[in-house]
Amino acid sequence: MYYLIESQHQFEEFAQQQTNRCFVELILNHDLIHPALNDVSLVYIRPESDKKGYIIPILHNEAFSTPFQQVKKLIASYKEVFVRDKKLSMYFLNKKNLIHAPINTEELSFPIYDYYHRQYPNRNDINKFIPIAKHYERCEEYFKHINFTPQSEFYNKAIECFHTIESSGISVDTTLIDDYFTPHNTLHSIKNNIIYSQYNVDTTTKRPSNSFNSINFAALPKDGSRKAFISTNGRFVDIDIDSYHPTLIAKQIGYDFGDESIHEHMAQRYGVDYKTSKELTFKQLYGGIFDDYKHLEFFSKTQTLIDTLWDQFNTGGYIECPISNHRFYKTQLPNMGPQKLFNYWVQNLETSQNILILQDILPIIKGHKIKLVLYTYDAFLFDISKDELELLEDICSVFASYGLKYKMKYGYNYYDLKSFTIYV
Repeated sequence: MYYLIESQHQFEEFAQQQTNRCFVELILNHDLIHPALNDVSLVYIRPESDKKGYIIPILHNEAFSTPFQQVKKLIASYKEVFVRDKKLSMYFLNKKNLIHAPINTEELSFPIYDYYHRQYPNRNDINKFIPIAKHYERCEEYFKHINFTPQSEFYNKAIECFHTIESSGISVDTTLIDDYFTPHNTLHSIKNNIIYSQYNVDTTTKRPSNSFNSINFAALPKDGSRKAFISTNGRFVDIDIDSYHPTLIAKQIGYDFGDESIHEHMAQRYGVDYKTSKELTFKQLYGGIFDDYKHLEFFSKTQTLIDTLWDQFNTGGYIECPISNHRFYKTQLPNMGPQKLFNYWVQNLETSQNILILQDILPIIKGHKIKLVLYTYDAFLFDISKDELELLEDICSVFASYGLKYKMKYGYNYYDLKSFTIYV
């Protein structure tokens, strides 16, 4: 059977093939346009046991089209569908049988794509003009690197959470976006005054990055540029977890900070003011514990944890993180040291705890106007209407259920925020 399927007879013949597992690659109209603003041009399907893959055209200049709903139904019939990017695929396919199977594409080179992007920088459907044979070559190369061992269920669920946040988008003042930011092409990520970010969980620590179209949403400057992000429903509510990393570490080592502020608690032990206490604590957690403070119980127990993780890493060849059960393998992490390993462990712990929080919060707001529009490690930004403020109590209860203290701010834009409190 030829690799290009463009007639109904060919499609029906292909659909009759028996397979439980396959690799699917969606070729969108443009690789650089956000999937929320994109459409499918071609679909590549490669059954695991087959000697080659197949291309089904949806909308391409070189071939007859097959209705995408027909292809979507076929893909839904497979038991396991491995994709390079589950979050992207969820914009177009049913998530139930999708399995995230990322590959490292940095060392793969496909010059024709760069050529077409340079030649036609303003086209939003460039992949419809790149020859199908070239798309096929790229997909066949991708298949060589696919690992058909499923990732953990925990991270597959995490990807679904980040898809929900990402697909909501954030309302923006496009004039201010142009004033403060320099996106590569605003049409790639903005439509109807909604901008889309892109979370990536395929990082070393699994802590997601969030950068798209030359804007780093995970590290937006805390200056006037945040005025560009505005509420659709009437107000933003920003929930910021207080002293997140010390809190998470304390739970793991069995240390109790009591009811007072963590930095006030430590200030009494350092013999310094609040601001200096905060600086001292974070310097030591991320850079190594000072000899002068190793006698303090919190740091004594933290140092024991650091030493234990380092010993397990060297003797057992890996460490396993709490909650996620993610493993850091020695063979995959050269030039590692005890403090760096601990920092990786903390970042994974933070992310894992946040995934549990997201899994609790997203069902609460589902079906309501309120949206979770941005997640930045220790902060959650909600776009909420006045008539749904009561949902904030349920949301705050989630943070409280994990023993987390938090601060809340509200405002029409992401810069002019005022503090307020809800007691649960």
